[in-house]
Amino acid sequence: MKLGGIFRWWRNPPVEAFGAAPAGSVVLNSKPEPQVRNLYETLAAFRFFAFAIGLGLFFVPKAGSVGLSDFLFIVGLAGIFNVSRILLPPYARWRSPVVEAAVLVAEALLAAFLVLRSGGLDSPFLVYSFVPILSASLFMEFKVSVAIAVLLVSGVVGAHTAAFFGLNAFPELLESNYLVFAILYMSGVALVALLPFSVNLNRLARLRSVAERKEREALRREVHDEVAQTLAFLSLKLKRAEERHLEKGSLTARDIDDVSRGVERCYLSLRDYLDRTEETLAKPLESMLSDIVKESRLDTGLRIKYSMSGAPRALPPKMARHLVQIVRESLANAAKHAVASKVEMKLEWSPQGVVVRVRDDGRGFSPTAPRGHGISIMEERAKLIGATMHILSIPGEGTELVLTCPLGAGGMA
Repeated sequence: MKLGGIFRWWRNPPVEAFGAAPAGSVVLNSKPEPQVRNLYETLAAFRFFAFAIGLGLFFVPKAGSVGLSDFLFIVGLAGIFNVSRILLPPYARWRSPVVEAAVLVAEALLAAFLVLRSGGLDSPFLVYSFVPILSASLFMEFKVSVAIAVLLVSGVVGAHTAAFFGLNAFPELLESNYLVFAILYMSGVALVALLPFSVNLNRLARLRSVAERKEREALRREVHDEVAQTLAFLSLKLKRAEERHLEKGSLTARDIDDVSRGVERCYLSLRDYLDRTEETLAKPLESMLSDIVKESRLDTGLRIKYSMSGAPRALPPKMARHLVQIVRESLANAAKHAVASKVEMKLEWSPQGVVVRVRDDGRGFSPTAPRGHGISIMEERAKLIGATMHILSIPGEGTELVLTCPLGAGGMA
């Protein structure tokens, strides 16, 4: 099998995320993302060529004079180890963080032994010794990368330093150009250990970055759809109460009740977001939409006609919630921006999926008009659950939202 074929052979095995994902991070569930797969392939190629070059530089000049023990160790044990590392990537399903850490330490010790067995700073395996450091800096924590780097530098440079005291047969560090070689080697090791972190190539750092970004996006959606809408409702109620107060000189019990209810809803929304789990979201879509309709009738005074056709099916809780929040935003837009008086909402079930239609009799808008923050969040939510969202509107003739969510076998997305 050719080298390129070997790399392609393990491009898409059944895999999980490398190591233990940090708290709050996303976890890959089927195969590594393309950027990570490219890192594995690049590292495998570097490993192969660095080891092959080391073998050539070690054996070719010494043809016929290499001892059997050196031959068996370098070609046998070290060769088999490197082939296994190329063919079995560290994200294989049976791997664990502990196993991978132990393999990485073994690789660092192997690299140090190869370098020391073949001349120290004169060794043709100096470039190969960068491999375990690069593996740690790409896929492990920063402290692991530094520890592996210190281990290798201490072993290689320390061997030449120990020669001062007659502890081994290596050339002394101050002989010839060995001090220069040591400085160059330490600089190369430091670069390999630090560079992936500085250019955001480290796998765990990328996981944390992705997890933090997703959490910020989720918080932005929830704050907009829950808290911001409730605060906007409170602002409107207070403004109207103030107008009536100026006219009649008193606030009504209805005004106080509306404001109190809005404050309570804002509090419950925040608590719901903080305490939410998959189990707390397990409520039928038709029931959740019915609650939203009742809530919107009370808050906005809209006349909402709600109907359903077809046999309801079970939806994943998070999918149902995204659908509900899209509908909630649509109803809020009908009251706040479209100044509608009447809304018709339909929930249509079919074997292929579910369709939600929300049509108002408001003032509509031009398709070329700039879209607000709310619509962009609606589109974002639709994309997260694989749904398609169309907004049809003509100035003076109202607006219709059509949300289509296909379902697979068993009613699951």
